[in-house]
Amino acid sequence: MKKQMLLSILIVSSTSVFGMESYISFSSYCSSLFSYFSASFSDNKTVNESKLVSALRQDIRIFENQLKLDKWREREKTYLIPETLQLFSHSSIRNNPVKFLQYCYYQKFHKNEHFFSLDIDDINLFDTCRNAQIGGYSALSAAILATDVWPESKLIFMQELINHDFKPTEKDIKVTNLYFYDMLTVNQKEMFMHLLHALPTTHWHELPQDIRQYIAHYVIQLLKENQGKTVWFLPVKKKTNDCMQVSECTFYDNNDKYLEFCK
Repeated sequence: MKKQMLLSILIVSSTSVFGMESYISFSSYCSSLFSYFSASFSDNKTVNESKLVSALRQDIRIFENQLKLDKWREREKTYLIPETLQLFSHSSIRNNPVKFLQYCYYQKFHKNEHFFSLDIDDINLFDTCRNAQIGGYSALSAAILATDVWPESKLIFMQELINHDFKPTEKDIKVTNLYFYDMLTVNQKEMFMHLLHALPTTHWHELPQDIRQYIAHYVIQLLKENQGKTVWFLPVKKKTNDCMQVSECTFYDNNDKYLEFCK
């Protein structure tokens, strides 16, 4: 039986009824999920992060520190001589490809940078930019981590990179997942932990693990759709032989595991 059909026999309620007399949409199920869990958890709780998430944060911090200008240089560019001080040029990036990652990280300076943009005619230079990495993180990670820019502006720049055939590395995908994870509220994180790792005393424990995972998959998809494209920056890979759109991505849970999910 297809997973979609299995979901159609579930209804979220305090009595965990498994039959239905009328059709209820997936959206109705997920709305019930949100209502159920919002009544169960308090906003003043904190969710302990797993070792997986903590290690990823540390690795990203090391990468980000290699992109940052020294404080005086950044102050000059921000406040003192924003037009005069030009940080990026074709020649500087050609000689040091890491400079392109800095360019993607410092999107807040783009309007005052006049010697470099993504409108590049030099194919070799573009290849250099695409291949530029630090420890497996590419320009896509640098762009996601950019600070002091609106998410909508970040999305536009990310789309430009993708349109120029920038492909995400494994670490880029992890950065995107962590960005999405950080967009979730404490209640939403608690909801996933309770659903995926239900205690034997809860009625959710009666459901098979793969069904509970599939419910989580669909709720994540709805969260992305409801919160807009700015919570997930990477393109989606489509399976032509399946009704679902599947992306190469993972969701970090609090038990040091990946939850692979459909987008």
